[in-house]
Amino acid sequence: MVRQQLRAATAADHDALETAMPLASPAPTRVDYERHLALLESVYAPVEARIAPLLPGELRTWAKAPLLAADLADLAARRLPPAELGGFEDTAAFALGCFYVLEGATLGGAVIRRRLAAGTDWFAAVPSRFLDVPTRRWPRLLEVLEREAASAADEAERGARATFVALRAQAEAAAW
Repeated sequence: MVRQQLRAATAADHDALETAMPLASPAPTRVDYERHLALLESVYAPVEARIAPLLPGELRTWAKAPLLAADLADLAARRLPPAELGGFEDTAAFALGCFYVLEGATLGGAVIRRRLAAGTDWFAAVPSRFLDVPTRRWPRLLEVLEREAASAADEAERGARATFVALRAQAEAAAW
């Protein structure tokens, strides 16, 4: 299964990124939240723009960069320059691998949302459109991934890895 290949191939990337993100702090602040959203938006916007034409139908409507931009605007938060997307391939399977990472962050966002809501006194007062995206779309993505990328799983893996590389590079380059 493509999903299992992507999960295994990106496990170390996922773990490394999680610890590099601004909200990895044991006591995250509103500033950490703003930085987290800015970091994500700086990658989501160029990646989504690049892969959207390559995605199958309904997935093209699932873009999250506009939600991140709206949250950042409401917060009057500093934005980061767009990520450089070196090594991106223009194939549907590669795009699905990228999208697997971006949509997987929705699952992580639900966990972050619960953590911030329960553990901070500031979260109720900030916009959270990005974290409010429903996780029920995940099974549909996996269905499309298996159907559309089964014969090109290695391309999908390269897409997933490239997306993690872009996220990690932005996290390391951000000068807060």
